[in-house]
Amino acid sequence: MKLYTPGPVPVPEDVMAAASRPVLHHHSEEFRQMLQETTRDLRSIFCTSQTVVMLSGSAMTGIESVAGCCIHPGDHVLVLCHGRFGDRLATCSALRGATVHTLSEPWGEGIDVEQLRHHLTQLLGTLRLRAVWMVHSETSTGVALDIKALSAVIHELTPETFVLVDGVTSIAIQEVRADDWKLDAVVTGAQKGLFSPPGLAIVSLSARLEEYARRNASSLYVNDMRRVLEVGDKGLMLWTPPVTIVSAVQTAARRIVRSGLDTVWREHAERRDYVRHQATQRGFELYGQGSSQALVVVSHRRVNDIRIALRDRFSMLVADGQDQLAGRVMRIGICGSYTTDSLAELFRAMDTILGDFGEAP
Repeated sequence: MKLYTPGPVPVPEDVMAAASRPVLHHHSEEFRQMLQETTRDLRSIFCTSQTVVMLSGSAMTGIESVAGCCIHPGDHVLVLCHGRFGDRLATCSALRGATVHTLSEPWGEGIDVEQLRHHLTQLLGTLRLRAVWMVHSETSTGVALDIKALSAVIHELTPETFVLVDGVTSIAIQEVRADDWKLDAVVTGAQKGLFSPPGLAIVSLSARLEEYARRNASSLYVNDMRRVLEVGDKGLMLWTPPVTIVSAVQTAARRIVRSGLDTVWREHAERRDYVRHQATQRGFELYGQGSSQALVVVSHRRVNDIRIALRDRFSMLVADGQDQLAGRVMRIGICGSYTTDSLAELFRAMDTILGDFGEAP
């Protein structure tokens, strides 16, 4: 089955070969060296000189670890919600015992600076915010936020508040500068822009959030960020890590750094523009205010039939819509290892299907 989803994405041969090497012991000097080299390249990819840690599990593992280290019962947390994954951030924060406030927009729409400024001004009149969570690139809708501008407003109005970012479909995909934009935490997974097998969460931490995490007890055990950091000081990962996936990420991160982030970001933008053009030429409609460089969300009166035919006839898997969009859109992945050539193959298959349906442009 050929994947055309926003994650997991196809794993290149050299990255898969790295994952297939003999398993290293997780306390060995060889694995410590691998961690050191991988972390160095990940810092470059997050555009940070600060700490980057890896945790066993999905990106949600990293999100929960961040929430556990800085959100406590009674805290007030603002979550920017414009899709399914913003809703998850709200749920995760509520489970930590926080009072969760949301700034929500309908699916397909974004959240701009003036909306946030107005909402923050109202909230800060009566309370102090521990953190603001936001999803940079919303995988359910294809809408990306201007987190540079949003972070600037948060630091202007409430500088003590932590700025926490779900960067799952933006790291190594579109511009993210953790240090310059003063982002206290950015979380991603191995299986998106890093085109590796799933199984690792990767988190960048600002100096002030790291200091806070080291000084304050977490409500978590397995993903306690304080323990993650303490073990990281010894050049190790907490618990027994997926050493084969770390090896894959090492190879993928090296490739990205050698290509250059500006090149990686530009190529993703070009793929997005290519898919938009090809889709609209075939009668698809673009969904919402799509601005992500990880996926393109499109609708068509026979979108579900087309997606099923791609799967059953051509062994091409394109993602369905999620929740309220299930059966109404398809989400074409363009991040990580995709190329214009591989996307062209998808559209050739679509042409055959559309022709059979009598829908050829």
